[in-house]
Amino acid sequence: MYWKLPSLLVAVASALQVTDAQSTSHEPLHELDYVSSVDGNLSTTLVVDNFFYDNTANTNVGTAFWTRLYNADAALSNILQPGPVLKFKAGDTVEVVFVNNLGPEHTTHTGSINSYHYANKTNLHTHGLHVTAEDPQDNVLKTVDPQTSHTYRYSIPQDHAGGTFWYHAHHHGSTSIQVGGGLVGAIIVEDDPNDIPSAYQNLPEMVLIISHNPMNELKSIGEAFVTGDDLTTSPDNTFPPTGFGSSGIDEIFVNGQNRPQQQIETGKWGRVRMIFSSLSTSLRLEMSNNEAHCEWYLLAKDGIYVDEAPRHLGVGEYSNGTVYMGPGNRVDVVIRCHSVGTMTLAAVDVDNTDVSQDEIMEFDVMASADTPDGELPRFHPYRPDYLADVYTSTSVVSQVVDFKGSPGSCTINNMAWDGSTPTGYIETGSIQEWEVKGNARHPFHLHVNSYQLGSVTGSDDGFYQDGDWHDVVMTPGTVDIGKYVFAVDTYVTKSVLHCHFLTHEDLGCMGYFEHTNSVAGVTTGLTGNDMTCTGESTGTTTFTTGCVSGDAAAPTIMPTLVHMDTMSPTVVHLDTPSPMSPTNMHLDTPSPMSPTIMHMDTMQPTTVNPGSMNPTMANPGSMNPT
Repeated sequence: MYWKLPSLLVAVASALQVTDAQSTSHEPLHELDYVSSVDGNLSTTLVVDNFFYDNTANTNVGTAFWTRLYNADAALSNILQPGPVLKFKAGDTVEVVFVNNLGPEHTTHTGSINSYHYANKTNLHTHGLHVTAEDPQDNVLKTVDPQTSHTYRYSIPQDHAGGTFWYHAHHHGSTSIQVGGGLVGAIIVEDDPNDIPSAYQNLPEMVLIISHNPMNELKSIGEAFVTGDDLTTSPDNTFPPTGFGSSGIDEIFVNGQNRPQQQIETGKWGRVRMIFSSLSTSLRLEMSNNEAHCEWYLLAKDGIYVDEAPRHLGVGEYSNGTVYMGPGNRVDVVIRCHSVGTMTLAAVDVDNTDVSQDEIMEFDVMASADTPDGELPRFHPYRPDYLADVYTSTSVVSQVVDFKGSPGSCTINNMAWDGSTPTGYIETGSIQEWEVKGNARHPFHLHVNSYQLGSVTGSDDGFYQDGDWHDVVMTPGTVDIGKYVFAVDTYVTKSVLHCHFLTHEDLGCMGYFEHTNSVAGVTTGLTGNDMTCTGESTGTTTFTTGCVSGDAAAPTIMPTLVHMDTMSPTVVHLDTPSPMSPTNMHLDTPSPMSPTIMHMDTMQPTTVNPGSMNPTMANPGSMNPT
C-alpha cells in the first residue's frame, strides 16, 4: 500500500548493490499491517495487551511509559504501533475475536460513572461504519473485562460506501487513557469499481494515523483513576518535566513514529488516507517548506467522498491549502509533487484548541523514470440510498443538541451521561435536522448514521461546504454550521452521540437517542445516485462523461511492457503482467553516471487515456495497493 521499496525486492537490491537514498535524519514511515477479507469474509484477532514504549533516545521525544496497544510487536519499542488495518468490501462479514489480555482491576468502582475508572476494561468501536449499535456489532456499551474475550461480528451492508474509517477503544471512563495511549487502528471499505473513476482505482496509497499523544496529560489522567492505573503510574515511566510547548517535546506522531519520512516520485498521483486521533485538540495540517512543489486535493471527509471530487484546497491558484481535522476526523487527499526535493507536513496553531508542531513528517520526492501522470477527472461520487442528499429536505424532524460546560461538568441538553436515560428520541425512516450548539468547543460525533452539513458560513477556503458528510465536526475559526441533517436509516438501535474530546466524554459529555415507533429495515425512501463525471479535471484537461480525456484519442489497452528508461538511474523492473504472460525481471541501461535503483511495475492490462492517467507503477518508495 505504501510508496516504498517493496520488501520482496530487498534481497535482489542488495545483490545489485543498490544505493539507499533515504535520509539518515528520518526513519522511514512504519508500514502498517493489513488484514483483508477473502471471499466475502474477514476474520482476525485483536489482542489488547501491555506495551512499554521507550523513545528516550530520541531528543525530540525523550519519553518512556507503559501503555496498551493492539497486537503490538515488543521489539518495536520506539513505535506506538497502531493496530492492523482492516480492509473489506461492502456486503462482507467481518469477525473480530477481541481478547483483553490486560491485568485485573484493583478495586470495584462505586462512585460516579462520570469519572476516570476501570483502566483495564475495554471494548471496540468501529468509528464511522454504517452498522447497528446492537450486539454483536458496534455496541459501545458492551464491556470486555480483563482476561476475557468477546467476538464481534459485523454485517457490512451491501450498499456500504467505500471510504476510510477507524476503530478504537470506547469504554466509558477509560476511553481517553486507552485511545490517548495508542489503542487505535484504521478501517478501509474498498470502493466498488463502478463507484469511482478508473483513474483513482489503482493509485498507490498510504494510511497515516496522525495522533496527538500528550504525555503529561496521560500521566495526570492515570493518576486520577479512582480504581488505579498501574501502567501510567509505573516507576518505569519517564515523562517530560513539563507539558508540550514549554519543554519543546514532540507529541504528534504518524503511525506511532516521531517525524518519519516517506519517499514518493515526481509527477505521480497518490492517495493519502489520514486519521486524526486526539484527546482534546484539533489539527490544522499544512504543507511547509514545500520545495518539491507538491499539491493536494480533497477527496473525502470522514469516509465519504466530497461532491464534486477532488476539491481544490485553499484560496490561491495552487491547491495547497489547509486540511482541518478535529479528533476522530478522517481526510483523504490525492497528492502530486512536481520537483525533486522535500515537503514537510506541519501542524499550525490558530485556534486555542489547535496543537502545533513544526514538522510531523517529511516527504522525500525522488525523480521518476516514468512519464508524469496527467490530470485527474472531477466527479460526482456514488451515493447509496442511505447517503442520498437530505440537507435541503423540508420534511424533517427538527431537534436541538446543546453541548455545555467543561470537563467535569459537560452536559448534552443539560444532561450528563447516566447510561440509561435517553437524550432524546428519533424514528427509523425519518429525516432529522439538528441544530447543534457549542461544538466550537465540543466536537460533535454521532454513531450509526453520518450527517450532512447545511447552511454553512464562514468557510472562506471552501473546506466546509453545504452537502458535505461528516460524523465528527468541530467548527474552526469563523466557520458556522447552521444545521446537521441525516436519514435515520434501517437500524432500530441506540444512536450514541458525544463530544469527541475524549476527556469530556469520559467525564459525562455523552448521550444517546432511542429509536421509537420504529421497524427494522425501514428507510426514508430516498434514492442515491451513480457516479458521474463533471467534464472537468484538476487542471485544464477536459473529460467526457465517461472520464476519458477530451483531448485524447480513443483509449487503448496497455499491455505488459518491457521498456528502457531514459532517466539516469539504472532500473530493475519486476513486472506483474496479464494472466497470460509470465513475470519477468529485467535491467534497463541508464546513463553511466547514475546509481542503481529498483522498480516494481504492476502492468496488468489497463485502459489508458492518452494525456491523462498512466497505469499505476510502484517504484522506489512505491508499492501497489493491495
